[in-house]
Amino acid sequence: VQVRAANANGEGPWSASGIQTTAMAPGTNNAPRVLERKTGDANNNCQVKTNTSTPAATVRAFGGTLHRFSPFVVRGSETTEWPTQCTVSNANERQVPVFDDRDAEQLLLTIDYTLPNNIVAFDNYPRVMQPDAQPGSGDNEESQGDIWFRGYAAFDTTDVRIDVTATDPHGASASTHVIFKVISDSSQRTPSLPAVGGRSYAVNEAIDPLILPTATGGDTIVHENVLLRSYFYTVSGLPPGLSFNKSTRTISGTPTTAGSYTVTYQAEDSDIKDANDGDLSDTAVQTFQILVEGNGPVIQSLGIVSFPSLDRSGDGTADTYGLGETIAVEVEFTEPVVVTGDNSAVRLRLDLGADNATLTDSRKVLNLHSHTGNTLRFEYTVASGDTDADGVWVQTASATNAKVVFLTGTATIKDADNNDAVLTKSGLPTSGDANQKVDQSLAPLPKFESAEVNGDKLTITFTGKLATANAPAASRFTLSGAFPRVS
Repeated sequence: VQVRAANANGEGPWSASGIQTTAMAPGTNNAPRVLERKTGDANNNCQVKTNTSTPAATVRAFGGTLHRFSPFVVRGSETTEWPTQCTVSNANERQVPVFDDRDAEQLLLTIDYTLPNNIVAFDNYPRVMQPDAQPGSGDNEESQGDIWFRGYAAFDTTDVRIDVTATDPHGASASTHVIFKVISDSSQRTPSLPAVGGRSYAVNEAIDPLILPTATGGDTIVHENVLLRSYFYTVSGLPPGLSFNKSTRTISGTPTTAGSYTVTYQAEDSDIKDANDGDLSDTAVQTFQILVEGNGPVIQSLGIVSFPSLDRSGDGTADTYGLGETIAVEVEFTEPVVVTGDNSAVRLRLDLGADNATLTDSRKVLNLHSHTGNTLRFEYTVASGDTDADGVWVQTASATNAKVVFLTGTATIKDADNNDAVLTKSGLPTSGDANQKVDQSLAPLPKFESAEVNGDKLTITFTGKLATANAPAASRFTLSGAFPRVS
């Protein structure tokens, strides 16, 4: 190394050459070490920490509150085996330093961490305050090095691990970690999401990015009048080829498979409750349809369209089918379809009965009943022995795979241009509807079938015999609406 001086009048000559390494460690340099509390020794409270899997300390941190951990270094100028603080009688855990350098040299602290996805930290925390040179023991913790943390935990109490390294002036170092256990707040308010309209896209064509709406309300995080990132978004049920960026709430990509997809969009706020607990009472949820169109028709909707006649629960709402009643399901396509071949082979599966893991014991067949334009209607008639106390549903591939199983046998379903229809639809219910129960032991109530006026005579036909013999005349039936004058 050579140096020379310079001023307004010019530069001086170079010095003689020299070779030296800055802060070169002496041959007897002692590297920093990690300490922990020692028990059972009246003369020394410290020992070298050898178990690297356990933290040097764990600090309980309450949401939004500023917390710190110290001390990290307490050695003054002493060069004894242990710093003076280690010989203080009855020293507790907080009084034992995390790091120690027997050479009494100043240590530089560095930290490294990755915040869990449910942690919101602010004010540039976590951060480290450096210890002074030879800070010494005593109550002046600010001179002994600190780590500070302020933040919130959503959904659950969560550990934030911070790795800490102490390095001496010669590059020797020692490392450990501390844990801030961030306590999640209780639930006070529920977030909400506005409705999301359905979307239609062409298969194998990139979509314009779809930005989903922001949530409002709930238990948000406000610090110094600033609303921080306090909602956690998820999307499920997207068509293959599309993806969701939770940071920007954006769906993008290129759909690769035609079909009708039910997409579920959820927003969680920053309290302890979330959908993973199986409780959606504190979760904002919206569902919407994404239709990926190919050349052929796609299922636009599928569901039970019939209504039971019996009120088994006694709440005034009919919720149960009786013996001989018809359960009807309609499938609507995006355009008119043509069914060719054996129509009796076109079927859906109805879940009716006690559920099991394979869905086979409760499986009935919905047969194709009629076909008009875009719509196929399937029906099943309640038979002797049929009972379902939980409610029926159109069976999907499994209790966790919400795609409909459409059986066609040798028949085909196409559009007028001979393009095959897409016979899958995702996002369907995988459990029964409480208002669609079945009990074959009950006789269904008579239903109106037709009415005919012949002169001054009105004839009303029902599907079954009316038990009117003992009913008051005024309560037997009521006519409403506009009627032609009978002359």
